[in-house]
Amino acid sequence: MKRVFSILLLVVVGAALLSCGSQSTSPPGANVTGSWNAVITGNGLTTPSYTFGMSFTKDTTLINGTEIPYTGGTQYNPGCINYGSLTATGNTNGGSLITLIVTDPTTNSSFTISASADATVSQLNGTFNATFGANGSKAACPQTSGTVQFTRQ
Repeated sequence: MKRVFSILLLVVVGAALLSCGSQSTSPPGANVTGSWNAVITGNGLTTPSYTFGMSFTKDTTLINGTEIPYTGGTQYNPGCINYGSLTATGNTNGGSLITLIVTDPTTNSSFTISASADATVSQLNGTFNATFGANGSKAACPQTSGTVQFTRQ
């Protein structure tokens, strides 16, 4: 009986050790780390309202971003925000869903974004809601919503 118990114990310990080596080491969720161009279009519009570049880093499911130069052509802005110091915070749900808040600290404005990554994580497509603060002596723009698309630079 002692011999059967010893063999069984060796099998269980061996299986446990093998399973430790097979643990996934990649962080959960879509890997959005890198440089992106954002195109934000208000509902009912055919021309983008805002376009900017963002560099994202991802730590497990937490996403942080800083503004970088936009490389997608014309940079649109109706004057409601100031480019140059946009930041982003957000997360993934462990899958393809990305939630972000992009903030302009100079106007106290923000875009709340919900998007899904495509299979190759080369695009993020979704929706946004924006709130704006005053921009210098200019009154705050009205709240707006619409679509957003991030494309890797």
